[in-house]
Amino acid sequence: MPDRREIGRILEIVIGVLFLCALEIPYAHEILLGHNDFSTFYAGAKLARTPALYDPAAARPLVEAGWPDAPPQEIYLRAPFYAVLLKPLAWLEYRAALIVFLALSLASFLWFVLRFAKESPELPILAAFSIPMFLNFNGGADVAFLLPLIGGFILFSRRGRDFAAGLLLALCAIKFHLFVFVPVLLIFMKKWRTLAGAVFGTAALMLLGGPSLILPWIQTMLSPLITGMPIWKLSPAPNIHGLAVVLGAGAKTEFVLTALVVAVFLFLCIRVREFELLLAAALVCGLLTSFHSFTYDDLLLMPALVLAAPYRVLKSIAGLALTPIAYLAAFAGGFYPAILPVMLVAFVAAACFTRPHSTLKISACDYSPRSTSRTAFETSLPNSSTVSAPPQS
Repeated sequence: MPDRREIGRILEIVIGVLFLCALEIPYAHEILLGHNDFSTFYAGAKLARTPALYDPAAARPLVEAGWPDAPPQEIYLRAPFYAVLLKPLAWLEYRAALIVFLALSLASFLWFVLRFAKESPELPILAAFSIPMFLNFNGGADVAFLLPLIGGFILFSRRGRDFAAGLLLALCAIKFHLFVFVPVLLIFMKKWRTLAGAVFGTAALMLLGGPSLILPWIQTMLSPLITGMPIWKLSPAPNIHGLAVVLGAGAKTEFVLTALVVAVFLFLCIRVREFELLLAAALVCGLLTSFHSFTYDDLLLMPALVLAAPYRVLKSIAGLALTPIAYLAAFAGGFYPAILPVMLVAFVAAACFTRPHSTLKISACDYSPRSTSRTAFETSLPNSSTVSAPPQS
């Protein structure tokens, strides 16, 4: 029979789920109609491996068929290979495809929470109150699909299966701008097999999507339709750009702040040898420096929380950044939208001074002596030379 503490945790999770469900009620109709980003993914699936994939004249009618009043910037923007992976959705009617998409998104989210709940006991409660997941679900976004990819990357890296970890990392190219610091980390850590897997996987995915579509994709990403996205959509973002907007700072200040984040990360790569600590910092730095990082992208703070588990200060900052406080405060306007990016800056800064705070147990499935790099979990284990032998009978 569960004890009081376990009953309390279950009650907190139930309250969190009810809280998110209550937030969803006003938007339920729009969600079920698919008047959100899913319309662009469905259009991409329909046009996969065709020259019309990045042609607004061909794509807009498909987007508007699912979302009649979609803003003009709502077109398919992901890499060509992602449209091929979404192709099975194009075989379904729009509403049926939407239900499948949302179900897969929710399943990805739940898998990550359940798989890492043991080493990060706070994760289920924070997940139950997750505003980023609420926005992901509400907006028809696909960020939740990154969670099992990152989770698999972590697990494969712990087991020493570096090439397989690299293959999963390649799939994260669906939102490549959030992972630009990870290859830098792999180079500093000399994880060449992981890099080889990532390069091989990326090349295979580009071939899958159609090499002839790579240039049109790049041109679309650089087009004024995207770079000129309305400031209302970018200003609440939990990144350096959002912080600069709240502070009323110009482009020069934003550039300097971004350069400082990059410099701090490079300093960490030189000074720190704990792979998982650096991976957590890489994810947070990606959120901070990406111009197109939005609130629902903060789902990536969940892997950062798991990776920061051995570090008291980092764990506290990541956990606080996953609570509804900062997100709900942003709706108040004024300086409040700056709270979240300031928290992420504090995470990166604190990483420069932190050390593991406790001994954590690693199951046999999470560790293999084949691993050539010491993770944060490994560094928190006592050295074998200091462990006393059991008394002899």
